[in-house]
Amino acid sequence: MAEDGSNDTAKVADVLVFLNVAPQIDTNNLKTLRLGRMAAGGKHRPLRVTLGTADDVKLVLCCANRMKAYQTPRIPISRDLTPRQVDNKNRVLEEFQQRRGRGKEMSLKYIDRFPKIVGSKNPQDPNSQQ
Repeated sequence: MAEDGSNDTAKVADVLVFLNVAPQIDTNNLKTLRLGRMAAGGKHRPLRVTLGTADDVKLVLCCANRMKAYQTPRIPISRDLTPRQVDNKNRVLEEFQQRRGRGKEMSLKYIDRFPKIVGSKNPQDPNSQQ
């Protein structure tokens, strides 16, 4: 199935109806853009959606958790990150995987939408970071 740009806005409007936020958002200011190059194999490219106001963005992101339980097919909704934010997130995730690979007990905690490595809360563990 080819990706049709004129159909993207209608798909976004359907998602907004599903999230039950369509009445509060002005869909006339809605802009859509497909990212990346068309890939062979029918894989869909990410869709960047620009909303009219910052309040609209906050409303959609707050309600996006509703999509996790009911969506078919998978439709992830996330905030657009700058290249620097992406690099920071990837660096933290790589460090986390390396530490876990060495057998350290730790977990990731998302603070202000970015991952932070937190140590084990086991008081007997002298290497724990809290």
